[in-house]
Amino acid sequence: MTHPVKLLMEFHAAAGLPFKTSTAWANALYQDHLSNPDKIAIVRDRGVLLGAIGQSPLGPFKVAHEVAWWVSPDARGVGLGMLREYEAWAWSQGVFGIEVKSLAMFPQADKIYERAGFTALEMSWVKWQSSPQ
Repeated sequence: MTHPVKLLMEFHAAAGLPFKTSTAWANALYQDHLSNPDKIAIVRDRGVLLGAIGQSPLGPFKVAHEVAWWVSPDARGVGLGMLREYEAWAWSQGVFGIEVKSLAMFPQADKIYERAGFTALEMSWVKWQSSPQ
């Protein structure tokens, strides 16, 4: 099984993000999701999904936020099961809504979300500095 930290690093490289990351940072993120009762780490062979429960910025209720989700290209197909597990966990935590994200460079994720019953709510845009502070 591919270690989740390696998968998070693989995601970072594939996403083409304009900043460096480290295995130490990815490991800290993963460990936090393993140890915090308001977070979840779902791991499959060549797949990882991290989620968290928090206050919605849209209203006075809790929502589940997908923090990171990556399935190696050669293992695509296991993602829907991971999504279903994430949903079941989120509903069991008493959330009102479940949020998932997709990077603009991976538009195929939108189709997965639509088939799973999700509705597009907003599009996010970002402007980066030359380097993180």
